[in-house]
Amino acid sequence: FFRMFPSAHRTLVDQGAEYLNTKERFLDFLRQDEGQGLYDKKIQSMVDNKQSRLIVNINDLRLFDVKLTQRLLKLPTQVLPPFEEALDEYIQSKPHLMPDKQQQTISYHIGFEGSFGSHLVTPRQLGASFLKRLVCLEGIVTRCSLVRPKVVVSRHWCPATGKQYSRQYHDATSLSAPPTIVNYPTHDENGNVLSTEYGLSSYKD
Repeated sequence: FFRMFPSAHRTLVDQGAEYLNTKERFLDFLRQDEGQGLYDKKIQSMVDNKQSRLIVNINDLRLFDVKLTQRLLKLPTQVLPPFEEALDEYIQSKPHLMPDKQQQTISYHIGFEGSFGSHLVTPRQLGASFLKRLVCLEGIVTRCSLVRPKVVVSRHWCPATGKQYSRQYHDATSLSAPPTIVNYPTHDENGNVLSTEYGLSSYKD
């Protein structure tokens, strides 16, 4: 038995309403001069080139809504998920943007450029005060370790049954869901060996 206290319920309702308001506000930003606006063309170019990240100039967002931009800089983990959901909804609402059905499985993301103000820092200036903040880091890379891609979705095939399986993974850097604590599947529920379809699995850097 689980009992939710009124204060906790109000908090969840408020967070849900804030999420929806943020999402709708970013949709309004994307819909400016719809069909002829800068971001309509950027999104079209992104989809045509089969890319998955829209670069938004933070100066444009600041001109559109100063308070929303301030929230983005201070609370990116709360603002970015509804932003990215709004982008996905915007693309899905325009069939002409996605003639290729395979592109419907692409997960779209948002990056930022422009003037970050006091959030533009060098490695020496990157201190604890910027924890959980959105920053633009400028510096010279002198050494880089090997970048290993992370599995986002693994897809598997069972030769014994002919069935296909998939599993999603989230780590501490994921904004859409808490980290998953699961083992990489090698057998199905009946003990049959699974073969990984590496070419059909999804990865991120």
